[in-house]
Amino acid sequence: LYMIGFDASTCELLGSIIVTWTPKICMIINALALGLCNSVIPFIVEDFVKGNLNSVNSKFNQAINTILFVAVPLSLFIITFKNNVYYLFYGESNYGGVVLAMMSVVSITFSISLVINMILQGMKKHKMVYINTVAGLIINACLDIPMILLLNKIGFYPYLGTLFATFIGQLVAISLVLLSLKKEYKFHYRDIFKTFSKMILPLVSMIIVLFILSRFVSNSGNYLIRIIKLGICGILSVGTYLFVAYKNKSINAILGDEIINKVLGKFKRNRG
Repeated sequence: LYMIGFDASTCELLGSIIVTWTPKICMIINALALGLCNSVIPFIVEDFVKGNLNSVNSKFNQAINTILFVAVPLSLFIITFKNNVYYLFYGESNYGGVVLAMMSVVSITFSISLVINMILQGMKKHKMVYINTVAGLIINACLDIPMILLLNKIGFYPYLGTLFATFIGQLVAISLVLLSLKKEYKFHYRDIFKTFSKMILPLVSMIIVLFILSRFVSNSGNYLIRIIKLGICGILSVGTYLFVAYKNKSINAILGDEIINKVLGKFKRNRG
């Protein structure tokens, strides 16, 4: 960044935002996604020990579907209200909102990569963990400076170059694992594509709601006002997402009919 004209103090500030501050906010995405996946991982390990690879494959797909179902809408919300979200944690910033938006996307692949590595360790595939992790890190390191220079060349935010490099590195690492599992254990990933295709309608519905709400929410106001605004927007947008997901049954593929019926039963009893 210093090479392309940023002064030293700005470089230090951007380094702190990228490395420390925005990842702390995006841990919300990671924590929710991983929290829902943790219950699946022991069953994956148990099925693998028993040699039930079809069940391992099914639960592996379910874990990734769970991350996508939770992380993608949260990322969309953060991207839409990036400046307000960043303000709530660290105050006004010329760079924080843009970095936070890209970091929320990177957090999706980070969550997927982390869960996959946890599953691989449970399957005693430590070598595969090392290979995909090192490959991702090497690609990340090799692309950092070229991506910064490329984004600067095309007139886009050059300080996002390192996050683009991280995103590409994680995608390569994830792809290596998926290909290895497909080759060694005949895994297939049709369920992931099938479930994600069902998620498109809820996501589009949420995007429409977010777009409308963003017209009425400015990047101004004190701390309390912004919390209230984001709270209302969160309830309306996520509520729309979950409602449409329930109607087209994409949420059933993630949580299962039993859990959905149990939750709805409790909701009806509370209303009664």
